[in-house]
Amino acid sequence: MKKLIRLELQKNNWKPYWITTSITTLVMLGFIYLIVLIPYLEPRDDDAVLFGTYNFVIGLSIDVMTGIFTIMSTTMLAKIIVEEYEKKAIVFFSYPIARKKFLTAKIITCLLYTCFLMIISGTIVLSIFIGTEKMFPLCISDVISIQLILRCFFRLVCYTMVTVFCSTVSLWIGFYRKSGIVTIVAACIIVIFYSDMLLFVLLLVLIMLSFIAIKSMQDRVEKMEV
Repeated sequence: MKKLIRLELQKNNWKPYWITTSITTLVMLGFIYLIVLIPYLEPRDDDAVLFGTYNFVIGLSIDVMTGIFTIMSTTMLAKIIVEEYEKKAIVFFSYPIARKKFLTAKIITCLLYTCFLMIISGTIVLSIFIGTEKMFPLCISDVISIQLILRCFFRLVCYTMVTVFCSTVSLWIGFYRKSGIVTIVAACIIVIFYSDMLLFVLLLVLIMLSFIAIKSMQDRVEKMEV
């Protein structure tokens, strides 16, 4: 499995996803500072006070980042798995490798890459924001603490997992429909149901569905005819 994953890493072009991640990181930095400045731009608006807390600002930023990386991840899966199996199935089936193992290696490679990129991007955004806030605080009704920092990074990890499992379920739908577009549309629909209050319930459901999805796709690949 390690050799197959290494092979996938070598043969696929990952540059577009690095570029997307870099752009996303810059956009999220601008977004997070824009949110913090809202209480200063609308000082008389009572609702603007909400934008002056770190929990809200960082939480909203991670939510937006989750949506972006979910779409990016499903685009990656659609291109590397759905489209390739649709166009090159006869080539894949000629390899002296078990079909299930080959498919699983592709899925794991894409999901690990998604995890890596989202964690890197989120860590850069949070580190820069928290670091600058320690020196030049802009939030007017909150303070930075160790507990807040740990909670933010824990949230980033949890939502990275949500992104991964959401992408897997979207891949399952797109794989059965043999359409990369359907894969991406499915991800957009699932993203709508993200909720902080239901985070762990959502994560549990997505984990269960992901295992079912991978097993189902493995069985389908085994039965596919050249």
